[in-house]
Amino acid sequence: MIRLLVDSASDYTQEEIKNKNLYFVPLQIQIEGKNYLDGVDIDKETFYEKMMNSKEFFKTSQPSPQEFLDIFEEVKEREETLICLTLS
Repeated sequence: MIRLLVDSASDYTQEEIKNKNLYFVPLQIQIEGKNYLDGVDIDKETFYEKMMNSKEFFKTSQPSPQEFLDIFEEVKEREETLICLTLS
């Protein structure tokens, strides 16, 4: 089976990720000192609302290499094929 791994820059919702059977890793967003996992802890609507009302710039960070490695190892154990499409 061929599976896709995407990060949250793909803009899939959690429902779409589940329905399409995708592997997913979220980017990290820091808003006014609070950390969020993009698409997990914060949805698009809330993100844009906070962006319009915040006096600070948001900070973002890529997923850790370990998050990808965990998925790669799971795919290897399942003997699946993986295509990884990420922002970077």
